Amino acid sequence: MDSSFTAAPLAAILLLDDSPAHRTLIKRSIRKAGVDNPLVESATLEEARHALFGRNCLPIALALLDLNLGQERSSSLIPEIRRSDIYCDLPVVVLSTSALETDIRESYAAGADCYMIKNEDNAAFSQEIAKALAFYLQPRR
Repeated sequence: MDSSFTAAPLAAILLLDDSPAHRTLIKRSIRKAGVDNPLVESATLEEARHALFGRNCLPIALALLDLNLGQERSSSLIPEIRRSDIYCDLPVVVLSTSALETDIRESYAAGADCYMIKNEDNAAFSQEIAKALAFYLQPRR
């Protein structure tokens, strides 16, 4: 009897951030946390929409969305995610350098599960990313 099998691919993490430096820091934090899920990187809302809703995309397990994207805000994408049959329950973590109450409220009102302030202390920020990954990527019951 042949006991070989092909494991299902891990669902990806969508990382939307217009800053290459922030994307690099977050990618390092993800790998440092021991998470092996594939990463789908996007620098714009359009790229993120394609990653979520385009043809032949990887399934997404978690969305990490930078709030401020130049002239755009990722909070406009969250309602689209929530209306989607596929991703209505997708964990969405908004990342921002802003601690403004209006930004936090906007993100939660749009449907974010979590709002994280990008800590200037890279080690502390990496630890916060690791905690979010551990919480949101755990198997659901």
